Amino acid sequence: MTQSNHIDIPTPLLSEISLQCEKNVVGSDLTELIDYLLSKYGESVSGIILYGSCLRNQNFEEGIIDLYVVISSYEKAYDKRSLRILNSLLAPNVFYAEVNDNEKKIRAKYALISLEDLNRGVENWFHSYIWSRFAQPVRFLYTKDNETKQYLHNIIAKSVIKFLNLTIAALGPGRFDTEAIWVNGLTLTYAAELRPEHSNRAQDITLQSISDLVHLTQHAAPAIRGLIEELPRGYYQTNTSSRKMKKCIRFWRLRRWQGRILSILRLMKAAFTFKDCVDYAAWKIKRHTGINIVVTPILKKHPILFGLTTLWQLLRRNALR
Repeated sequence: MTQSNHIDIPTPLLSEISLQCEKNVVGSDLTELIDYLLSKYGESVSGIILYGSCLRNQNFEEGIIDLYVVISSYEKAYDKRSLRILNSLLAPNVFYAEVNDNEKKIRAKYALISLEDLNRGVENWFHSYIWSRFAQPVRFLYTKDNETKQYLHNIIAKSVIKFLNLTIAALGPGRFDTEAIWVNGLTLTYAAELRPEHSNRAQDITLQSISDLVHLTQHAAPAIRGLIEELPRGYYQTNTSSRKMKKCIRFWRLRRWQGRILSILRLMKAAFTFKDCVDYAAWKIKRHTGINIVVTPILKKHPILFGLTTLWQLLRRNALR
């Protein structure tokens, strides 16, 4: 297990990430779900990581839990060659899991990715799909060993630093608090994906996790000292210029177009890996936008062909951002 040292990671940031990742998850016992994933993928599982809305609101019974299942290699995880190829070409593969726990049904959507691809996605990807997710607070449900845990801590730390480093300049010169910094960053990264989110979603997510984000920003600031300077009372001075702000915004316009293409490809790939992907997509769109998608038999039978038509209609209505 190797990891490059392109980013100088402050030790306090790693300590803070360790504390956050090890916090107890309350609201439900996820043992059955963890056992299911471990039995399905065996010794290939390096870590199971909880993120997303269920982590923030601690509602595990009504929502669909978001997980990353990090594996040592696709060869060990999959029997099917086609799944190995899909995961290697455009990571991650996304699957659906459902387990019964004391007469309660626990539902989860999990993304499967190798340790190597996870690290590559954080260090080398221009698009924000991986590093923007891992910059936000996560919890470890399982790690194979202490070495793997430390490796994942480093990946998360690099994600936080990259997120801040590539989004703060878009604010321009000024004095900003943690909330403003993260609302700006999440707005940019969400716009680089096809997401059924309302316009103030970035602010809602920031406020739900503000305590963790305050600590992450404070401890990551020394790694981007040339970009921001910490001020009293939780504020930061951005050391940028109007020219750099415009350049940053141009880069995010490129990421937005790239991200839309990649998002469409991932949606098409999910038709082969995600059970009942059409029902899930319709449920999520209605939950976040109020728009009801009629799931017809022909849409379920040909999700790619007729799903693209539905996708175009949603784009025209600005339902996806």
